[in-house]
Amino acid sequence: MENLALLSSNHAFVPLEIKLADDTTPGTFEGYGSVFNVEDDSGDLILPGAFKKNLRQKKSEGRTIPMYAMHGFRLGADPLPVGVWKSVEEDQKGLKCVGEIVAMDTEHGKRIYSLVKSGALGALSIGYRVSEGGAVFGSKVGEPRRTLKQVEIVEISLVDDPSNAKARVHSIKSARVDGALNDFAKRLRDGAPPEIKEFEEILRDAGVPRSMALKIASVGYAAAIRSDSGGEEASLALKRAASDLRSAAQSIISR
Repeated sequence: MENLALLSSNHAFVPLEIKLADDTTPGTFEGYGSVFNVEDDSGDLILPGAFKKNLRQKKSEGRTIPMYAMHGFRLGADPLPVGVWKSVEEDQKGLKCVGEIVAMDTEHGKRIYSLVKSGALGALSIGYRVSEGGAVFGSKVGEPRRTLKQVEIVEISLVDDPSNAKARVHSIKSARVDGALNDFAKRLRDGAPPEIKEFEEILRDAGVPRSMALKIASVGYAAAIRSDSGGEEASLALKRAASDLRSAAQSIISR
């Protein structure tokens, strides 16, 4: 799953206000990037402890977590970071973040701070990847689509009013599935088809019910992979299958 993981990330939108620090530390604020045991609009529920391993790893490697406004280049916004995270850690409630907007002596820094102070950028959103084996897929009515027990933080952004979170998740999800399918088709063309499990996870990420994803992956995809036709012919057949899958996935997402 490494290639697919590098291509895409999930996002969680938290409808919480950001708390500004006092005037002695201009540009400093705090908030929660994620709240535990709350199912988001895309059907993910993050469990306590999900971030701890990744946070320890980042600390040991001296790596920082980027801070963007509106997810930066991932959603076509400004690709440059707008600040630094002074502290990111788990508490009983969720992922508590303390940040500082940089370049406060510039018009850009003042503008970002003004947007935060006014509430125009009044919430936080995390970009994350699910670690291998870090998700449990729901199989019953009423269960979350995925219960996440281990994730990797990609970035944490300042975002606008998350009342439109569902629409934004739809946009991100569509782009994510499209990117995964592009990679999927390329690997088929290169004669290196992904494992059936990867194909199944693409379907699940597109919103295909678990039982249906299993059937499609184990019957249709497995049969195509076992095809004894010539290499070029098999590659073209699988490319057509990937194209059909793209259409089906986008149809499911738009429902």
